[in-house]
Amino acid sequence: MDILLIAGLWLDGSVWGNVAAQLEARGHRAVPVILPGQGDGNASATLADQSAAVVAAVDAAAGRPMVVGHSAACSLAAAALLPLSALSGVPPAISTTA
Repeated sequence: MDILLIAGLWLDGSVWGNVAAQLEARGHRAVPVILPGQGDGNASATLADQSAAVVAAVDAAAGRPMVVGHSAACSLAAAALLPLSALSGVPPAISTTA
């Protein structure tokens, strides 16, 4: 299974190094998503740019990936489910109940 890993604010994809190694040792394909404006020097990156990067990673995944967002990146992870669910007709796996 592809597992997309999205770091929170002020972090880049390298923060997932140890987690990615453990996931790959268990047979998964860990994909740290590099967000525009986070570690690449792009000071003009917008939320739309970052959302597009996550959606592109979802589209590039083999099958239906698991999307993991850390801290503020949870909103990007949740937003990535919306286009996928609209295309597949499957509701996003997000519970709004306690």
